[in-house]
Amino acid sequence: MAGISLQAKNNTRIIFTFVFFLAPLISFSNEYDNKSLLCSTKSHLVKGGFIFTNDQEVDKFNILMSYDGLKTIKRTSHCYLVLEERVLISDKNSLQGCGRYTSYIDTPSLIYNIPSQDKILSASCRYYDDNLLLRLEQSIRE
Repeated sequence: MAGISLQAKNNTRIIFTFVFFLAPLISFSNEYDNKSLLCSTKSHLVKGGFIFTNDQEVDKFNILMSYDGLKTIKRTSHCYLVLEERVLISDKNSLQGCGRYTSYIDTPSLIYNIPSQDKILSASCRYYDDNLLLRLEQSIRE
């Protein structure tokens, strides 16, 4: 009987540990998986966006304009981490070891920030449920 109650206590501890510690981490880490954000600035209605491809990687899209007015979409892959109220974006992808985390999305406001030495560039983002790449392509034709 003592063996059964000891086993029951161990099972209870394992369940407690999973429910209160591991389950929230698992669900929190997948909060952005397969989500998209569409971003804009004061001067550009559509400036770019993000597609969170899995629980560790994100594709970042940026609409660039050349000196002759030609618009193109630049797509780069990055690692990301969720830390408190920020989604930290690395400067490299996972195949390159992620690199440094140099920009972030503030989760309550969904403002994307790129800090530099003298200023912070920012863009306002929102969740986007449709095809993000199609929306960006439409934007460069406008």
